[in-house]
Amino acid sequence: MADYGRIKITTYEPQYMRSHSFSHRHRPHRTRLRCPENCACVGIEEWDDLVVREQSARAANDRLMRENRVLKRENQRLLDQLPSREDEIASKFRRKIIGLKTDLERKDSVLHGLEKDGDLANRRIRELTKTVKDQSDENTQLQDRIDALDSHRRKDQSALKEALARVHDLQRQLLKYREYYTLYRRYDFT
Repeated sequence: MADYGRIKITTYEPQYMRSHSFSHRHRPHRTRLRCPENCACVGIEEWDDLVVREQSARAANDRLMRENRVLKRENQRLLDQLPSREDEIASKFRRKIIGLKTDLERKDSVLHGLEKDGDLANRRIRELTKTVKDQSDENTQLQDRIDALDSHRRKDQSALKEALARVHDLQRQLLKYREYYTLYRRYDFT
């Protein structure tokens, strides 16, 4: 029976050929191999390297295809979730806008209250300023009157001193005349 060797061809089913080892021994050694019509003239080692590279390329391709399918499924899942996420984000923004509007209205009312209080305070300040000015004018008038009364008091005190001095002088004179007349009366025996 003839020897058969297995030739590895990855694109087709394995094919078996008759071994040329017996007949090859008796023939003269050829430097160039004879190729069939559809042969690429590739050596066995190169062919094995090509087979290994093709297997690793197929494995990498299969891995990439599986990863691509996973990514497509994930992308579809995210696309399916997108409307619900958009609704969630929109409702979140609506709540935030409502909160901001409420906050703005509250601040507007506080600002309106502060403006009202400011207007009231400005009116009160004007009234107090007018009152202080009026009281200052009245105080100035009273001070002028006090100064005039003080000058009259000083004049009256000096007049009083003169009058008291005159009274005191007259009292001394009166005492003197009384002593004089009382002395003569004592000795007067009529």
